[in-house]
Amino acid sequence: MGELKSKLKHAFAIEEPGPAEPTPAQRAPVDWMCDLAARKHMTTPACMALQICRPLNWLGAMTLHFFSPAVWAVAPDRLFRHYRSFAGYLEHRGSIDFMIRRIEQMEADYDEKERQARPKTGGGTGREDGPSETGREDLREEA
Repeated sequence: MGELKSKLKHAFAIEEPGPAEPTPAQRAPVDWMCDLAARKHMTTPACMALQICRPLNWLGAMTLHFFSPAVWAVAPDRLFRHYRSFAGYLEHRGSIDFMIRRIEQMEADYDEKERQARPKTGGGTGREDGPSETGREDLREEA
């Protein structure tokens, strides 16, 4: 009886709530998807789409698994492995939470890099302080 009880102990267990950390094999395709949204500054639409699809993430993973033979037929081996890893990651309950947080984190990183790369300007208007010297010369000639 004890053996049966130990086998059935995890039969109906569900995952812990919260974000699901991807395995190293799943990290590359998950980061690629998140980076794509963050790089294009599509954080809000991507997060909204993920939130809307949250109840269907397992069904989406099964759909990806269903189409995997077709992807296998046309995709290179490396891309197919990433496809399978991503489909396997979507099976986890917390995958959507992790992806939303990752997209927001990447967006913040891109914003910080852009802010640091932007030259400092005077006046806070985003424009240079007045016209350039050549611009002033043009104004003098017209007068």
